[in-house]
Amino acid sequence: MVTEGDLLRRLAMSDEPERGWLRALFRNQDHAADRYVRAHGVTAREVMTAKLWTVDEDSTAEHAARLLEEHKVRRLPVLRKGRLVGMLSRADLLRTLLPWRAEETVVAISDEAMQAAISASMQQQVWASAPQLSLEVH
Repeated sequence: MVTEGDLLRRLAMSDEPERGWLRALFRNQDHAADRYVRAHGVTAREVMTAKLWTVDEDSTAEHAARLLEEHKVRRLPVLRKGRLVGMLSRADLLRTLLPWRAEETVVAISDEAMQAAISASMQQQVWASAPQLSLEVH
């Protein structure tokens, strides 16, 4: 799968600082070569993310959230019998925290209302009482 991160890698590598001679002595040549190919590739095979984390369409939101967090990915391909049927994003999972259900008609919600709904849900969680925790919705 070619992700936005795969495509941004090309831009990011152009801004990497030069490595010093001492650090270059300990550089993993295979890793450096792989990074170069992925950053300068012209085919999907050369730039794509080969290791994919997926969920079945019947997976729970909690399971999907754990995979997103554990593997530091932004989206999960959703499969039915091994075939792609959709993509699940972090935003999709955040919607599960909101007080309304999918069958209700929602025209629009302000950032403030969404932040209030998420805050109310978080206040019920033990971990949410951390003083360094803040929430901002845009």
